[in-house]
Amino acid sequence: MAKKEGDSIAKDENLVSLESEKATVDLPAPSAGVLTKILKPKGQIANVGEVIAVIESNGAPAAKKEPSKPAETKPACRVKTRV
Repeated sequence: MAKKEGDSIAKDENLVSLESEKATVDLPAPSAGVLTKILKPKGQIANVGEVIAVIESNGAPAAKKEPSKPAETKPACRVKTRV
């Protein structure tokens, strides 16, 4: 993660780099607020649809969308810090 728990983050600011077998992609923050919880630290594997962090805006967690279940259980990407 490019940020630490407790850091402020702007909407669309790069939050993390995700690495798959085919590509490395920067993932922007979906909303502005404070990064309150990192659920998948650097080096851990995240599956498609899995929540990797919590961003709170105005003291409340950002709207949470129910993730769809992945068609396969194969890991989608590895959390990688930005360089």
